[in-house]
Amino acid sequence: MWHCVWRWSAILLVLTAASAWAQQAQEAQPSAASERVIGAVNQVQADARQLSLATDQGQSISVVLDEQGTILRVPPGEKDLKNATRIQLSEIGPGDRVLARGRFADDHRTFHAKALIMMSKAELTRKQEKEREDWQRRGVSGTISALNPATREITITSHGHEGARTIIVEASGDVQFRRYAPDSVRFSDAKPGSFAELHVGDQVRVLGERNAEGTRIKPEQIVSGSFRNIAATVTSINVGAGEIVVRDLDSHKPVTVRVNENSTLKRLPPMIASMLVRRAAGTTARPRSPSGRPVSPGSADHPARPRGDFQDMLERMPSLTLAEVKPGDALIISSTAGSDPSRVTAITIVAGVEPLFASAPQGQGVNMGGMWSFGDIGLPE
Repeated sequence: MWHCVWRWSAILLVLTAASAWAQQAQEAQPSAASERVIGAVNQVQADARQLSLATDQGQSISVVLDEQGTILRVPPGEKDLKNATRIQLSEIGPGDRVLARGRFADDHRTFHAKALIMMSKAELTRKQEKEREDWQRRGVSGTISALNPATREITITSHGHEGARTIIVEASGDVQFRRYAPDSVRFSDAKPGSFAELHVGDQVRVLGERNAEGTRIKPEQIVSGSFRNIAATVTSINVGAGEIVVRDLDSHKPVTVRVNENSTLKRLPPMIASMLVRRAAGTTARPRSPSGRPVSPGSADHPARPRGDFQDMLERMPSLTLAEVKPGDALIISSTAGSDPSRVTAITIVAGVEPLFASAPQGQGVNMGGMWSFGDIGLPE
């Protein structure tokens, strides 16, 4: 999971640099109206002073740099252009992130640029990996159970292998808030948020410093959203359209689930599902192999004890394609809470959950063996 905060930060950094460049460009040329495009480089033709750009909106744009145009390289993490360096067009390569300022031609497929701001793919990758490790080491996730506006404290319930725990988020300091938009699983569509926008039941990921007991955290970043989790069975699949029609087991109504490139599909292995069912029932019976024989800890058939929260567990589950989903399959679907309850865009789909459905007490819904809440799969990466 986590397509994530660590990956999406590249877009935010480029946008920040874009804002700074826009201000400088306007001060230099107050009468010159301009436009801008942002995206990833596909191809560079240095001799022709052109490059092909795949925008974040999915368009393919041909960018032509003016003869007097400038190119700046901005290191990831910079919030202005003070440490930018001038480079040549030949130093830009495929995968680099570029902001172009100028004007579109009449065909709206060609962009005449007066300036380019670039962040290199290699530098972004190194920064993203570092951020990803930081979120894994210092991040926590959970569901908001209480809010205290007076002290700006957020109480969240987090689920891990040791069970549910309560964590107090002390959000009174300098905190960066981001909030997901309805009907979108893209972090690039998220907007700057605030404490006032948080609600009990929201899911959050928090990056910060925890106390020794792990019961309190001083946050640097808080990413929040209102999400919907659906326990359902599959009615039909349209692979070409990227859609699954399911029957919501709670409302007993049909729901159309859109699956796109940002959606994560995983399958819960049978032995893990069975283990979670046993733990939900409070049993300590030894796990059994597919043949039904008990297996000993350390053997090849013995399931490893899951580490961390359900987000971590999902990363180790086998991936699933839409073509592998069949009518009648049981699914847990995480999505944004959109405007139309009959249509959702999937963030995460987990298959192989039939044992969990079968073991759930009548009228109590499905949970991950009392160890994880399916609410924890809500936040996109």
